[in-house]
Amino acid sequence: MEIESKEEKMKKGMEGKFKNKIRFIFIINLIFMLFIIISIIKFYREDSFGLVNKTLNPRVFIEDENVIKGSIYDSNGMEVAKTVDGRRVYKKGIMGESFFHLIGYVKEEGFGLESNYSLALQKVGGELNQRINAIEEKKVYGNNLHLTIDGNMQKKAYEQIVQSGKNGSIIMLEPSTGKVIAMVSNPSINYDNAKYNKSDEKKFLNRSTSGLYAPGSVFKVVSSITIMENRKDYESEKYECTGHINIDGNIIKCYNEVAHGEITLEDAIEQSCNTYFAYMGNEIGIDKLRETAEKLNFNGEFDFEIEVSKSKFTKEEVGTSELMQTYIGQGKTLTTPLNMVTILGGVGNGGIMMKPYVVDYISDYRGKVVNRTKPSMINKNITLEQSTKLNDMLIKVVESGTGKSIKNNELKIAGKTGSAEITEEVTHGWFVGYAPYDMPKIAIAVLLEDSENSKATLKIVEKLIEEYEKL
Repeated sequence: MEIESKEEKMKKGMEGKFKNKIRFIFIINLIFMLFIIISIIKFYREDSFGLVNKTLNPRVFIEDENVIKGSIYDSNGMEVAKTVDGRRVYKKGIMGESFFHLIGYVKEEGFGLESNYSLALQKVGGELNQRINAIEEKKVYGNNLHLTIDGNMQKKAYEQIVQSGKNGSIIMLEPSTGKVIAMVSNPSINYDNAKYNKSDEKKFLNRSTSGLYAPGSVFKVVSSITIMENRKDYESEKYECTGHINIDGNIIKCYNEVAHGEITLEDAIEQSCNTYFAYMGNEIGIDKLRETAEKLNFNGEFDFEIEVSKSKFTKEEVGTSELMQTYIGQGKTLTTPLNMVTILGGVGNGGIMMKPYVVDYISDYRGKVVNRTKPSMINKNITLEQSTKLNDMLIKVVESGTGKSIKNNELKIAGKTGSAEITEEVTHGWFVGYAPYDMPKIAIAVLLEDSENSKATLKIVEKLIEEYEKL
């Protein structure tokens, strides 16, 4: 019987340890490679789409000459932007102007979906031969954007605002999903003349998302929520309106100094009584109103596919005069039409504010969906009880109050009018609301600059909701 020498045993032991080390290194490398592969797949499927909204990403402005940039379609399949012979081509005439602020373009001053989704439109997806072509520097096709926007409603909305002769904004969205059906801004620009220069700066401003405006009386919806939360007997508590109010020498007047008499919150919303809200503001204070406003996207970032200005509410202590002005939507408060239609949409949706979106889904060159937007909630900071009470009040605004010119038993519109005084000579007109009020399918915000009051906005609202019902 052979006996292993001590040297042979040591040699075998060292060989075993060496094999174990090799096996360990192999396993570690395998795990590392799997991690990389999984990360790449995750990035390809999910994370890369998050980059398209990073407007500071330098790759946004790099065009890959081997990639035919994908098209942008409306909800009906109409092509509103495409690549022809290496250059981007857009809709002409009224239709093109109606989409200009939303679609935008990619340049150093680029903006809109073309800029923010530039990477997605150049992203190569699909079959293996597409990837082989990309490696061989042959022409390949980028992904396409499919929008929630209905081109017909977009055009009609833009025509309405142009016919009014006023600058402004119109937004229409589904309260239950946040899906934007139309979003226009006037003045606009024809794509043939879309070269940015300082003289055209006002035309490039997307008033729907970047325009900051005094909300006027539409802000009384926010004030009403504050009153509901801080005056337990708000439904029965009465105030005597004489057409004006004087607190410590600070005077607030109702429109034309009309005396509304003995009123409750419901009456004050219906008749847009300034003195009622000024009085309640003096009772409740600025901190509680700020708390409500910040729950409804004021002073916070607004998550959307294109640039949105931050709605502003004062963070400072205020005197009596500014306190009263703030409760009626004046003072230093500024907001975007997008923020206001989201708030009123939330009222109509049982208190649930849905996140607005314009990109429905992204498809590859074969039409296969590679990424779809899922409706998501911003918050439900309006309680169901509050939304129910507010809904009843906003119905009365249109049934018998300041919006009664658009009373329509078939359309069942609910909402709030607003006249925001900018100077003694300039007043912006608002209407923000939804229809039908018993189960809202559409929310709408119409803002017309320098329109004296809300009469012109009401006509547009009625016309567009009638058109929407035909879809």
